[in-house]
Amino acid sequence: MKITNVTPTERGGYTGQYGYMFTYHVTLDNGLTGEVSCKNENQWKTGDDVEIVSQQTNQYGTKLRLKKPEFAGNRPHRDDRNIQASIDSSWAINAALQYQIANGMAYESDAAIGALCSLAKQMLEVKNQIIAHLNQPNE
Repeated sequence: MKITNVTPTERGGYTGQYGYMFTYHVTLDNGLTGEVSCKNENQWKTGDDVEIVSQQTNQYGTKLRLKKPEFAGNRPHRDDRNIQASIDSSWAINAALQYQIANGMAYESDAAIGALCSLAKQMLEVKNQIIAHLNQPNE
């Protein structure tokens, strides 16, 4: 649904538990009118596509919570493989670093950093072998 009209309320806004909230009267293309509050001035504009999150009516009028709709085509795509690889790499580097510290190895030199990377790769390979073993069907 779309917003067909937006006008500031008479009071303009209020200070609430989340800071200053701007208030507006909005009319939707289905005829519904109500008041919305938002942290950002001019968050809602005529023509915006919206979804109603909640609607409450009392003796003071109708209060609306709106949000912009989520379209699958507009959401950023996450590549879970890259995220998991980053998590795995971080784990392996941390594990290798902890191993070196526990064994009193210094890591200030380029050679020590190279050794750390090599150890991290080995730990990642062992982790992957363990996961592969655990994922094998029971015999």
